[in-house]
Amino acid sequence: RRCSTGVLHLTSRGITKKVYFSDGRIVFAFSGDPDDRLGDLLLRDGLITLDQLEGALAQLSGGKRLGTLLVGAGHLSPDNLVRGVLNQVKGIVLALFPWEEGEYAFVEGPLPTDEVITLAMRTAEIMLQGIRQIRSFSRIRKSVGPPSTRFHLAPAWHEVLDGLDIRDGERMLLKRLDEAGPAGASVGAMCREVFLSNFEIYQALWAFLVLGIVEEVGAAEDLV
Repeated sequence: RRCSTGVLHLTSRGITKKVYFSDGRIVFAFSGDPDDRLGDLLLRDGLITLDQLEGALAQLSGGKRLGTLLVGAGHLSPDNLVRGVLNQVKGIVLALFPWEEGEYAFVEGPLPTDEVITLAMRTAEIMLQGIRQIRSFSRIRKSVGPPSTRFHLAPAWHEVLDGLDIRDGERMLLKRLDEAGPAGASVGAMCREVFLSNFEIYQALWAFLVLGIVEEVGAAEDLV
């Protein structure tokens, strides 16, 4: 939301990851987890063989990138390399959402061009997918609040929503909030009136709150 440029450093249980932001957009990510390596991902997706991967790894030196070596050897098309790196970065970021403990620091400033391959990704889409996979209701409720908490649609909600893969139930929730106007609706009322499970309503509200689609009006006494 601040449209910041810099690197978010995260560490948990010995694993370090970095997420690179440019003007508030996620453009790249790095992971120290061996399971997140590009070569392993390409192998799992059937885009290269083990012999091709081992051959490329043996040639890694002098700052050469694995993907460049695979493309140069004719083992991988440039399009498949781009898709593979995009899937790798998305996977690294999405795997962060279940983390419940660890350390983080955001270092603002120009991105290190020698480390980063700038990729065009929908940050809002990644955030939405990440929150959808969280199953801890205690985490979600802590951010959304009790049933008496009221939300209304943010002024620029249409712009944030544009192009996002919104599910039918989530659209029903947005319609309910749109009909409520500036006064908004309480979480409890939405849980009773919208055809979604109460958990899904809380989950969707948390995602919409993080993305700036909804804003809290204010919570009165919990009547539900």
